[in-house]
Amino acid sequence: MNFSNLNYDLFVSSNESRQQKQSTRIIKCLSKSEEALTSPEIAAVVRISLPTTNKLINELIESKWLIEEGKKETELGRRPTLYTLNKERMCAVGVVVLLKRIHVTILKIGFDELLSEQDKSFILENTQACIDRVIAFISSVIEKSGRPKDSIMGVGIGITGRVNTNTGESITYFNFLQKPLADYIEEQLLLPVVIDNDTRVHGVAEKILGKGKNSQNTLIVNTSHGLGMSIVLNKKMVRGEMGFAGEFGHMHFGIGNRQCLCGKQGCLGTEVSGYALEEDLKNALARGESSINFSNKTDEPIVYETILEAAINGDSLAIELIQKQGEKLGSALGNIINLLNPSLIVIGGKFAIVKDIFTDPVKMGLKKTALINSANACKIVTSELTDQAGPKGAACLIFRKYEMI
Repeated sequence: MNFSNLNYDLFVSSNESRQQKQSTRIIKCLSKSEEALTSPEIAAVVRISLPTTNKLINELIESKWLIEEGKKETELGRRPTLYTLNKERMCAVGVVVLLKRIHVTILKIGFDELLSEQDKSFILENTQACIDRVIAFISSVIEKSGRPKDSIMGVGIGITGRVNTNTGESITYFNFLQKPLADYIEEQLLLPVVIDNDTRVHGVAEKILGKGKNSQNTLIVNTSHGLGMSIVLNKKMVRGEMGFAGEFGHMHFGIGNRQCLCGKQGCLGTEVSGYALEEDLKNALARGESSINFSNKTDEPIVYETILEAAINGDSLAIELIQKQGEKLGSALGNIINLLNPSLIVIGGKFAIVKDIFTDPVKMGLKKTALINSANACKIVTSELTDQAGPKGAACLIFRKYEMI
């Protein structure tokens, strides 16, 4: 059995395929259970006769999909055997492709990290050579993990820019291919591939593994080089008609008039983001404002990550610029709170490392625009998933594809 067959809902008439589907139902049952189960418990959940369940469990143990996990304590009679998944046998590859970095993480089915590697010398370009490099790096990490191909369930990919999640197309990058990006990479790796926007996979990680997992209505804000948002309403991720929902950075709130990369002026991302922070610092230094870490006399490029680090270390100018961005973000979020009435906002992305330096001004800005009752019902927190949010969320796309979570 391999994971390309893990869709038991498709009707196939042969006995062999029927047993394949029943085996898959057992695997899915155990993947969603928080504890090991006995064969009668499994039979009841998957609605298969006990003799058939026992037969299939034995076959799954023999092929190393399941393992025995001791005996269940009972007051009377023989103690029944407990069964659980062999987590070493099931892995998903999570990938984020960003402007200046590729990050690949391999997760076991229980979310334990097997291997994580980054290529920080990478530069995202809309070229064949660039997509070749992405595929080669993913392949190298899989090979380094030492996992056999049949234990890899698939590859989830989050890429910056707009992604049509319905077709697997990347609209912004690698759009010169004669087929959807997901199909192209799938043919090269010979593994199932699911792609989404990089902000969306951050949201998936926060919803499944992070602070949003117990919230029904959540906004996950990805503030890094750019600005994006994942929206969870009634526990479901909002994707929109083509998967473009959440382009928060391209909304207009009358805050500024800088030119955006999209060609328009006044997009929120030009005022609140990493690249906006770089511009803010350049302008402040040009006005003669002082900093213990930065000077307009140096030829070294200003990188927003160093500004964030400077704020953590007490640079007053860096702190002031970040706080101003936080207040602008809060003012914009107040409008979204009035529209969607969430119970939780998670501030993620690179800006999460400065914590309350950023979130306290966000809360202040929010009070300017949000209705008081809606604002009081909404908690604002900082993500704790750090750099692993992207690749782990991308890996979860694969677990979700096969209904394993």
